[in-house]
Amino acid sequence: MDGRKQILIFSDAGGTGRSYHADLGCDNQRQRIHPTCWSRAWRRADNAIQGLGHTNRTNQPHAPIFRPVSTDVKGEKRFLSTIACRLDTLGAMTKGHRETGGQGMFRAEDNLESREARTALQTLFRQIQNSQFAGCSEGEFKDQTGLRLSNDQGEETFPQTTRFRNRLLALPIAMQNMLYEQFARNLDDYIADLKESGQYNVGIETLTVEHMTTLNCEEVYHDPHTGAKAWCWQIARMDKLYIH
Repeated sequence: MDGRKQILIFSDAGGTGRSYHADLGCDNQRQRIHPTCWSRAWRRADNAIQGLGHTNRTNQPHAPIFRPVSTDVKGEKRFLSTIACRLDTLGAMTKGHRETGGQGMFRAEDNLESREARTALQTLFRQIQNSQFAGCSEGEFKDQTGLRLSNDQGEETFPQTTRFRNRLLALPIAMQNMLYEQFARNLDDYIADLKESGQYNVGIETLTVEHMTTLNCEEVYHDPHTGAKAWCWQIARMDKLYIH
């Protein structure tokens, strides 16, 4: 905090009650760059948020930049997805909407347990089953993962998302990357279609305007005990609308 050292490495063991942010009362007010490495602490979403909070607190001139660290092995997405899902759940419980849990580090596409991800994975299974994916046949998929896509009667027996992601870790890296990249393409295409048709759930959005004109303001409720009032505003015009 006083600027004598430029690099700090801390873990869950050394993170309790410590502050590492750019406090206005300290000499070192440079913006923090906070790479995050996945450890046992990330198995609990509340521990993860606590770890991030050591470099992002009040009374600071600027927030830190969080940089999750990962490799190019696609099977590792299994761990990132678990973290993203848990942080989304934590945000939904503590803030009322899921976007706050991940501190902005994860995209919706990183959560592989979403409805869109499950649909994209089923598309991948059907592509393999119908020989539409040149990188892997149904027989090869069964031999590599031990998972069946259909039973003896030809009926679909697609594995659950969690089970598939666990088996993905056991595959050779080249096969991992190939299967995941096809799944990612399916997910991107599916989300693009949902957005084009207006069916994609983007969650809570913040609408910011530079100027608005109010036609009238009407009191609709007055609490007799607290004196609190509720008003209904009718807005005629909003200029320069931005969606964040």
